[in-house]
Amino acid sequence: MSFDLNSITIENILPVIQEVADKYLTREDSQHITVKGDSNFVTEVDTNIEKAMKERLSSLYPAIQFMGEESDNQDIDFSNPLWILDPVDGTSNLIHDFHNSSMSLALAVEKQVVFGVIYHYSTKEYFYAKKGEGAFVGAADKTSPEIIPSTNSTPIHVSNTTELSRSLVSFGTSPYDKATLGEKNCETLKQIFFLCEDIRRIGSAAIELAYVAAGRVDIYLERNLKPWDYAAAIIIIEEAGGIITDYQGQAIDISKPCDILAANKVVHAKLREKIVL
Repeated sequence: MSFDLNSITIENILPVIQEVADKYLTREDSQHITVKGDSNFVTEVDTNIEKAMKERLSSLYPAIQFMGEESDNQDIDFSNPLWILDPVDGTSNLIHDFHNSSMSLALAVEKQVVFGVIYHYSTKEYFYAKKGEGAFVGAADKTSPEIIPSTNSTPIHVSNTTELSRSLVSFGTSPYDKATLGEKNCETLKQIFFLCEDIRRIGSAAIELAYVAAGRVDIYLERNLKPWDYAAAIIIIEEAGGIITDYQGQAIDISKPCDILAANKVVHAKLREKIVL
């Protein structure tokens, strides 16, 4: 069974995201919390949004597999088309009512991401890209449901910063892995802090990666991110003229957790030259 890639557009996907978010993103459900691990939580918002998105996407595109953060994912065949979803990237932010959480949705074909969208739940900004068509940002307007997303969006590009000393760096702390990565992350952060202009920490890898694509920060890095954390950002950053690799500068294997380094191409290379990641 196959599908038509031309049918995967922001006009078709964004209304699904908005509908699901409007229905299931509630303060009450964000306080129904299950502890998964060290600083790792899941709420009813996460599970409700993932279930609803899986149902809607499966109905629209039955030929495409589904991979989600809160799903089992045991039978995934990465050689076949695959949705990759993080229903709430920034769950701790959601729990604390710190308004920086997002949905990240990617479509991969033969392990290559060909479409991605990151939707910021609080600002209602959406960042998206499709292979070969550029990267864009728009702002959803609930008061004007007839707005066509592509006419309400503008192209984005990574920053033109060429010096680390002028770079704003967004740094992920790998909070789920404090016991194994905490000391290493602190040392990396210290080195970067003395090289760059300043450090930022939002708490949603998807949002921070989208901000690299939009040129709002120059560099983002974090160890041991999962495919649903970074998949959508791969195509958005690449279509925005940037580069996203592992810490060794190698291409990302979306079937595995990965240490992620994203930036414009100049400061990406300079950071890797200056410090051992």
